[in-house]
Amino acid sequence: MSSKPECLNEVEARASELIETMCSQLRRRNKRAALRTHTKRKESRKRDPLMFRLGVDEADVCYLEVDKAEECYLMVDEADGYWSAVDEADVTNVRIANDAREVKRREENVVAHQERMAKLDQELVASAQKLEEINARWEGILGTNDPLDLYHDIHHQRVKCSELMSQKDQLIQELRKELHLADDRFMRDQRRQKQDLGLLCERIDQQVVVMGRAYKQELLLVEKWEGLYKARDKLELSHMDKKMHTVQQFEQEMYKIHKENEEHYRAKKLQLETDLQL
Repeated sequence: MSSKPECLNEVEARASELIETMCSQLRRRNKRAALRTHTKRKESRKRDPLMFRLGVDEADVCYLEVDKAEECYLMVDEADGYWSAVDEADVTNVRIANDAREVKRREENVVAHQERMAKLDQELVASAQKLEEINARWEGILGTNDPLDLYHDIHHQRVKCSELMSQKDQLIQELRKELHLADDRFMRDQRRQKQDLGLLCERIDQQVVVMGRAYKQELLLVEKWEGLYKARDKLELSHMDKKMHTVQQFEQEMYKIHKENEEHYRAKKLQLETDLQL
């Protein structure tokens, strides 16, 4: 009678929990990051003065780089989700196959147990009948005085007892054979479970490698995003400085023109007053 080892159950449970947790965390974080980035970028395009400070081409180039990074990120996210689903399906297939074998084994054991108990009941009834026949003949044998008849009756009883013992020995041999077959099935199930355990560990290692690659790629994309946003901030500051410098130059020019106009006005006023006095 084979049974599912506790180590395989623990490994399957831990593997399933690890894979589901890692995949759900990665998917949730990817969705939140994509939604947050899309929302911020959409709002920034509406109210960001960069579209006015920069030329349209320069702003488009800046946003295009961010769009490329986001598109690459989403592609990596989809690929990672695909491979995560594939590896999770592989692990689940191992568990389903093992559970199916376990269910089939238990059903076969139930059927074999019922057949064995039915055979034992039949053997018990048949043996009881034969034993009653043997015991019923002893009274007649004890009342026999003829040595020849007594010899034949005892010989007949001995044959009946031998048949009963042979029947019991045959039943014992059948039970031993079933026990030997059960031991063989147990060893075969142990080998299968060991193979499943090795396959499960191998697929878990593959899943860890895939998740590591996904996190590494995600880290590279995050670093690229940070570089792009820093470049955009630097570009905004540069154009803001240029605008402030232009505004200052404009204010200085306006102040200079205003002074010149005032001086010209005063000069004209003095000239007109002088002309009127003359």
